[in-house]
Amino acid sequence: MEFARICNYFPSVVAEELRLIEARPEELREIRIRAGCPPVALLDTLTLLGDVPFSLDMVQRTAERMCQNSLYARQQELRRGYVTLPGGHRAGFCGRTVIEKDTVQHLTDISSINLRIAHQIIGAADKVMPAVVQNGDILNTLIISPPGCGKTTLLRDMARQLGGGTYRFRVGLCDERGEIAAMYRGMAQNDVGFLTDVYDGCPKAEAMRSLVRSMSPQVLMTDELGGKEDEEAICEAIHAGVRVICTVHGYNREDAASRVGIGTLIRSGVFRRTIVLGGIGNILSM
Repeated sequence: MEFARICNYFPSVVAEELRLIEARPEELREIRIRAGCPPVALLDTLTLLGDVPFSLDMVQRTAERMCQNSLYARQQELRRGYVTLPGGHRAGFCGRTVIEKDTVQHLTDISSINLRIAHQIIGAADKVMPAVVQNGDILNTLIISPPGCGKTTLLRDMARQLGGGTYRFRVGLCDERGEIAAMYRGMAQNDVGFLTDVYDGCPKAEAMRSLVRSMSPQVLMTDELGGKEDEEAICEAIHAGVRVICTVHGYNREDAASRVGIGTLIRSGVFRRTIVLGGIGNILSM
C-alpha cells in the first residue's frame, strides 16, 4: 500500500518504472526528478527510470500531487524547501523564490524534486541501546552523521525501544518535520512506542519546552538540532532532570563541535554518549 501511494505521486511512465523494482522497495532511498532530465531512483546506486526527460509542467504537476493539489496551502512548508508526506517521506523542492523583507515568502516555478523515502527498520537501534541505557538510566546521547546515513531511522527505533519496546521510559518526541512518527490525523504511522508522546510539526525548542511542562517525559528525543534556541531548550530540559537524545548533521564529533549552538553543548560534556554514522547501518564510533 505504501509503495503504491509513492508511485501515485508520479506520472504513469515513472510509476511503471518504479513498479519494476517493487520486489525490493525497502532498498529505495530517493527518487529525483528535474526539468529537462530523466528521473532517477537511488538504491545502492543511481537507477534511471526510463529515458524520457521531465518537462517543467510534469515537475509542477508532481509537486501538486505531493501537496494534495494545493501548493498554496503548503507554502509555509515550501518556503523552507520541503514538505513532509504521509508515511514520513520528505519531498525537497527547488525553484524560484519570492523574497520579501529578506525572507523567503513563496516558492514558484518548481524545477526539481527529491523525494526521500522513509523506512522503519525494526531493530535498527539494537547495537547502540546497551551503550545508551546503562544501569537503568539513559545517557544523554548525540547521533552525528551526514545526510542520508540513517540518523532518523536510528532515532525512530530508539524511540520505539525506549517508549515501550524493550524498555519502559516516558518519551517525549519532538517531530518538527513529521518524519519520525509520521503522524496522520493524530495517529503515528510508525511505531515509536506506546509510552511516547509526540509533538508534531512544531519548532523543536518550543516542542521540547512544552513536553517538559505538560507530559513529564524521562527522555526527550529530537532530530537535526539547529542553533542557539535549540541549545537553550536542551539545557533547560537537562536542568529539569530530563535526559536527551538528539541528532545533528556532521562528519564526526569535531565537525559537530565547531557548530554554533550544538557545539557549545558538545564541548561542555553534556552528551555522555556520541554515536557517529558513516552510512546506513554503519556505526563508525560510539
